[in-house]
Amino acid sequence: MSAKDIYISFSHLSSLSVLIPIIISLIKLSAFNKQLKALFIYLILNLSNDVIGYVLFINNTSTTFSFEIFTILQGFIVVYIYSNQFKFSHRTMLSIQLLMLCLFLFIHFISPTSSDFSNALVDLIICFFGVRYFTQIFINLQVPVLTNYYFFWINTALLFYFGTTFLFSLFENFIRSGDETLAFFTWSIQLISNITHNFLLSIGIWKIKKT
Repeated sequence: MSAKDIYISFSHLSSLSVLIPIIISLIKLSAFNKQLKALFIYLILNLSNDVIGYVLFINNTSTTFSFEIFTILQGFIVVYIYSNQFKFSHRTMLSIQLLMLCLFLFIHFISPTSSDFSNALVDLIICFFGVRYFTQIFINLQVPVLTNYYFFWINTALLFYFGTTFLFSLFENFIRSGDETLAFFTWSIQLISNITHNFLLSIGIWKIKKT
């Protein structure tokens, strides 16, 4: 099996893996608060991005613009998801989202031919929230058994995925300009991280209990 065939196989698995947390979300939807409903929207957005990306790909159309829109929308939703854990006011949350958008557009403006750094910025901001959340729960020690708490799994999934994506965003042009076989293997790692991310989200969503 060639590196390209492996990449295609993982690409299909990655796209299909998001259906697992979506299905579990539908089962648990009655226990969701506003932020968890945003998580469901996040999953639907991920699925939609895969479908749109596939349609554009088979029609030989660039996916750059759609992916950039997806990235900033994804960032907005994840900030909203974390707002409940950090007890952000509505104004604080909107300020963070506006700052994220401004920085994204500024970086994209000064480097219009590459979306690497603007996408990496969104990934980095989300990673900051992920690390901050873990720091908070370890300092406060308010969660007796971490593995029984749903947001532990959700935060782990987001931190793992966006941490991996951050590295790939930084070196995207380098990967694309290198050896094709190595590039396919490298992108396969990114797809595996997405599959893992969806698996961890599924565990977290399953552990949500109605309050």
